Amino acid sequence: MRKVLILTVGGSHEPIVKSIKDTKADYVVFLCSDDLLTTKGSYTQITDKVEARDSKDPSKKLSLPNIPTQTNLKEGTWEIQKIKYFDDLNDCYQISKGIIEEMRQKFKPDEIVADYTGGTKTMTAGLVAAALDDGNCKIILVAGIRSNLNKVTDKTEYVKPISHYDTLASKSLSQIASLLKRFDFAGAVNILEALIRFPLSNEKEQGIKSHLNICKGFDAWDRFDHVSAFEFLNPFRKYLVSYILPLEKITTDIENKNLGYLMVEDLLLNAERRATQGRYEDAIGRIYRAIELIAQIRLKTLYKQDTGNITIDTLTSLKEEFRANLEKYRNNENNEIKIGLRASYDLLYELNDFAFQPWYQENKNRLINFLKYRNDSLFAHGFKAIDQNTYEREVPIIIKLIRKLLDAIYKDEKRTEISQFPINVSKWRPST
Repeated sequence: MRKVLILTVGGSHEPIVKSIKDTKADYVVFLCSDDLLTTKGSYTQITDKVEARDSKDPSKKLSLPNIPTQTNLKEGTWEIQKIKYFDDLNDCYQISKGIIEEMRQKFKPDEIVADYTGGTKTMTAGLVAAALDDGNCKIILVAGIRSNLNKVTDKTEYVKPISHYDTLASKSLSQIASLLKRFDFAGAVNILEALIRFPLSNEKEQGIKSHLNICKGFDAWDRFDHVSAFEFLNPFRKYLVSYILPLEKITTDIENKNLGYLMVEDLLLNAERRATQGRYEDAIGRIYRAIELIAQIRLKTLYKQDTGNITIDTLTSLKEEFRANLEKYRNNENNEIKIGLRASYDLLYELNDFAFQPWYQENKNRLINFLKYRNDSLFAHGFKAIDQNTYEREVPIIIKLIRKLLDAIYKDEKRTEISQFPINVSKWRPST
C-alpha cells in the first residue's frame, strides 16, 4: 500500500472531503468523537447523511451524502475509530499512536499522512503528538481564506503540508538535554545522526550539526580517544577553550608517550561520570588506575624509575631491609623487578618523597580499604557488586584525597585546570 490518511473529524465536512480528494490515499482512518448523552459524535458524518448550510443562503440546511460517498471511498478502504474521551489528551494521544502503529504493521505503507484539521483541540493535539513521536508521518492541515476568526470561507480550502521536522528536531533536542545530564553523549549522537537526515531549515540544520560534532567530541573523550575528541572539538575552540586547553595537553602527552598528572584528573572526572550513570564498578576501576598512574608518573619523572623494571642500584638512599623486600618482585626469567600499586606507594614513602610521604602516612589505611573494595569486586578478583550506598560512602573521599595529593605534587607549579564535561551544548556554534 502506498499511502494511508489518518484524520480527525469535527463538525465540518468540507476540509475532510478536500483532504481525502487531494491526498488520494489508499486507506483512510477517521478519528471521530463518540456520542455524548445528548449529542451524536462526529462519526455520523461518516455513517449518516451530512447536514450542511447552503452557502448561498446560510439560513437553509442541506442534506448531503456521507463523507465516504462524497469522496467515492470504496468499502474496505476506510474505517472509523471512535474516541470516547475526546477531551482527554492522553486518550487521544494513545489512540492516535495505536492507529499509526497498526497501520504500519498491517499495510506497511510508503507514507502515512496525519491531517489534524477537524475534531476537538484535544483530538488534534493527540494526533499531532503521536505523528511527531512516530517521526515518519507527513503532517498536513486544510487551510483557506478566513472571513472571520471562526470559519474558513467555503471553496477556498487547500491542503497545506506542515514542516514538522524543525518541531521534531526541537523536541529531540529536549530529549538530548536529559541524556546529557547523565553524560550520555553516545545516546545524544544517535539521536542527532537520525535528525540530520531530515529536511530541516538551514538554521536548524546548522544547529544540529554543531550539536552533533560537539557530542561526538565529548563521546570520544569519554572513551579516552583524545585525538579524535580534539579533532571534533577544536573548531569550537572559541566557546570551549576551558576544555580545549587541557585536551590539547593530554593529546600532546599521548603523542609524545609521556603521560602527565592531567591524565590522572581526567580519569577521576571520567569515574565521576560513570558513577552518575550508576556504573560503580567502572568508576572504581578508573579511580584505581588514577591512583596507580599518579605513582608511576612520580617515580618516572622524579626518580627515573619504571614500575615495570625498578633499578634498585640507582636508588642509593633505600634501606637494605626495603631493598630486600623489593627483591621479592624480581622475575627470575628476565631479572626485572616489577611492582604494583601498593609497592609503588611504599617505595615513594621510603624515598622520603616530599609530597607522597606525609600523604601516605596519613591516608594509608583508607587507601588500603579502598583497594579491598576494588579487589573484591567482580571487575577485579572477587564477586561482590558495588552498590550506590557503598560507592557514596567510600569513594568520594578517596577522590578528594587523590586531588589533595595532586595539590601537594603541584605545589607552586603552573597547573592546567580541567573541568567536568558540560551538560548543556545548545549555546555553542562553530567559530568563524
